[in-house]
Amino acid sequence: MQRPIYRDFAYKGVEERSIIESVVKSRQHVYANSGSNDDHREQKLATFLSTPTHIDGDEVLVRMTEFSDDNWRESGAMFDAMIAETTGRHVMSTNLPGIDFFGKDETKSDQMLTTEQIEDLKNGSFRKIGGSIMHSVNSAAETFSVTPNYVLLGTSMSTALTAAALHAAYEASLTIKGATLAEPINLIDRSFTALASQFVYQPTASGYVAVNPQLVREVSEPISTIVRRVFDVPSLGANKLYAQALKQGNFIADLGDMDHLQNVPIYLTRGAASKVSPEEMFVPLAVHLSQVADVETEVFGDKATNPHDHPYVLTVQSFIDAAENVLNRQS
Repeated sequence: MQRPIYRDFAYKGVEERSIIESVVKSRQHVYANSGSNDDHREQKLATFLSTPTHIDGDEVLVRMTEFSDDNWRESGAMFDAMIAETTGRHVMSTNLPGIDFFGKDETKSDQMLTTEQIEDLKNGSFRKIGGSIMHSVNSAAETFSVTPNYVLLGTSMSTALTAAALHAAYEASLTIKGATLAEPINLIDRSFTALASQFVYQPTASGYVAVNPQLVREVSEPISTIVRRVFDVPSLGANKLYAQALKQGNFIADLGDMDHLQNVPIYLTRGAASKVSPEEMFVPLAVHLSQVADVETEVFGDKATNPHDHPYVLTVQSFIDAAENVLNRQS
């Protein structure tokens, strides 16, 4: 089987160990109010800020969180540090409701899914989740005293969160300076079995991981550990709900009104061989967004000779390239 040219996503950013480790060490966190409450419980989500050694612009890059991920991971902190230092921008990331592998017992209950979020996911919508994440990000930005000019970085499942967060930003009159959408998934309805098989059959993942910088590879966990956590209790219940919503095609519905995205730069990408991100919806999504936004698209590779697949989103460089595309198009 033809393999993609993995070095297309080889890291080109700042890799000096002392600098990156200093950014990781200075990473801040707060449990920020998500705006979602349940049974006299105020939901608070762990939200992180990575600050580079130099600031080249007041945009805040918000790395939206992936399926069953926890931003306490060392490799997550390293990702944020490299994105921050290479782009010269603050980077924020927020834990998903219901997912907390490393927090203390007293914080786990605060991060549990609320009833309204559960019902929304059951209906195939990420609106309540995206809204809670956007609320936590904005609350944390105020705590951290950073300018609330947001660029949302969405990949895989987090593109669904990005669509919902863009709607929440519109409702809250927040400033969106751009968004990136790499490998959007919830554009079509499909069975859970079909989506799961497409995720599982991705033999290229290790090749993309291998082109990440040494600093990331040193602190990355084994795939077996990551898979085991997906089935951990109580995160298993949350993961089932996220998967249930992800298999439904509600991306555009969650995005909703787009008037606030007038001329806002959006970068939409997919791998030429990806089955997870539906090929037939790539151009229609670009056309839909282009009604108001400044959209650029890119399909990586081609199916025959350079079949780039869904796991390219595991590379640090793909985040940096996407962020810089949007940052370079600021008016």
